[in-house]
Amino acid sequence: MANIPNIYTGNYKKLMLLPLVVILISCYFIPHISLGVDFKGGVLLSIQTNSTVSDAGISSSLAGAGFRESSVRVSPNPLGGSVLEVEIPLSDEQIGIEEAKLGFDAKIVQLQNLKGDESSYAAQVAKGNATDDIKQKLNDTSAQVIAKRNEVNALADKLLPYIGKNASQIPAIADLSESFSQAYSEATKAYKAKILSTIAKNAQFSDANVSFKIVSPALSKAFIEKATNVVIASAILTAIVVFFVFRSFIPSIAVLTGATSDVIIAMGAMGLFGIPLTLPSFAALLMLIGFSLDTDVLLTMRVLKRTEGTARERAYDSMLTGITMSLAALTAFATLFILSLFTNIPTYNQISAVAICGLFGDIAATWCFNAVMVLWYTERKQQHGELQKPGVKFRY
Repeated sequence: MANIPNIYTGNYKKLMLLPLVVILISCYFIPHISLGVDFKGGVLLSIQTNSTVSDAGISSSLAGAGFRESSVRVSPNPLGGSVLEVEIPLSDEQIGIEEAKLGFDAKIVQLQNLKGDESSYAAQVAKGNATDDIKQKLNDTSAQVIAKRNEVNALADKLLPYIGKNASQIPAIADLSESFSQAYSEATKAYKAKILSTIAKNAQFSDANVSFKIVSPALSKAFIEKATNVVIASAILTAIVVFFVFRSFIPSIAVLTGATSDVIIAMGAMGLFGIPLTLPSFAALLMLIGFSLDTDVLLTMRVLKRTEGTARERAYDSMLTGITMSLAALTAFATLFILSLFTNIPTYNQISAVAICGLFGDIAATWCFNAVMVLWYTERKQQHGELQKPGVKFRY
């Protein structure tokens, strides 16, 4: 690392051209990011097969079976055979099943709470010392229990036919909840079996080599809302901490700009290389923010707070340390990426791919963009006597 020349000698402001070009290119590809099943709902199937598979043939079979707009990807398995990944939007029937389950799960809890209140009021009345207010609450709660049970029964009857039952035959709430879970499981199994039987016309596989994931549109909407809240909260907290530490506008903006640039570059790579936005890739983006802040703060603290040498020399020393950190992280995620190719685990692949792209972006953004801003700010302040000069003590 010591053989790397000091890139901050001469007109270092030209270094900004590299990250700016990369960021502009990334902004072009960001709209091309596809949403994964986590954020758009649907079915995600991953199948390992020893036979040769045609993605066109599987797509045609799925379309013939009524599965519209399916996405089929076939990749070679390093251990032999092929890995088949299929994304299918939920059918209208399955959407109704998923909505019924979400509604039932929410309302059964409400019904249980009402039954608990009803039992409490009834116990007080049975003792003979209940006030008129308690008696009125018992009557109101009993009426609410009946109304809520009717709502629960209506939702349960959408799935209970899968196991040959109906809600009116199951008076106990616990038994109704258990029967509904069994019915949902049977409905999901039937949907999964239909998909797999269609794919089996073009590929040979065993059930042990099948990974099946289903996400309802309502749940994916909740994921999007939670992800949005996380991004907003992390951005606000990060800005507060950075401004508190440096208490100066330009250095703080430089640190935040570096972190933002990392995410933009990583997202541009996702659009370019077809990496979908899923919960694992979203987690990797958040992780990149933390890593970017680490290197950005390292640079800014050394250049502003230390006194040995010139600002350019301190920036160069920081770069050597920061690039060493980045190379260590790149090695770790490259190992994870190679592992994902052999294990065909999408989570490993998405996290490692996004992290690798973001770490390369961090090198450009931190040492060619953030460093330029901090150096310009420092040297400008030194010229006006507002910051320490080399060899001069200055107390912060």
